Amino acid sequence: MVFQRQGIALFLAFLLLFSNNVSADSTGDWRLSIEGNMFSIDNSIRASEGLGQSGGGLDLGVVYYFAPKMAAKLGFGFVAFTDDQKFSQQVVSNFGDRDRFSSGVSAANFFGELLYQAPMKDRSNFGYRASLGYSLFAEAERSIDRCVDCRVDALDIEGGPYLSAGLFFKYSRKGKIGLSARQYLSDDINNGLVLWWESLGRD
Repeated sequence: MVFQRQGIALFLAFLLLFSNNVSADSTGDWRLSIEGNMFSIDNSIRASEGLGQSGGGLDLGVVYYFAPKMAAKLGFGFVAFTDDQKFSQQVVSNFGDRDRFSSGVSAANFFGELLYQAPMKDRSNFGYRASLGYSLFAEAERSIDRCVDCRVDALDIEGGPYLSAGLFFKYSRKGKIGLSARQYLSDDINNGLVLWWESLGRD
């Protein structure tokens, strides 16, 4: 918790150093979005699937502004979970070398969001953003990465609906960076933090 508060304080201080006024997004604009996230895992799914306390991921998405303050986002990514029930296997490489590797837990992530954002004041480059989204974890499994014919344990892990709220800094006509808190409404994932960047695209 102390680490999270220090990180938020440093993030806001960085934005203050580089602030400048920029124009709002326009209807029909679209942007590329990249976000990294971390989250905590509910005790019930930890017990049933042998997971650790947390997970995290990296997502790529496209944001379309259908109104100056409203947008929709679709994307996909990769999620990894800490694992309390790892297994190991001896693996033979393509060159005939033998070694022992441990498993990890991962899943693909497909998501969609409806976003609302507003500046803190007129022409401000700082703003608020809130979103309602849904995350679908697919192909969740405990396995050894890039290993053929190794053991694979299919897992039942759900993402589900979530709410996000946070602050962003618009540093150029197309570019934003933001930090949001996320609360999942499902039974498997609890809450987390999302650091996101949005840029490129078409005006």
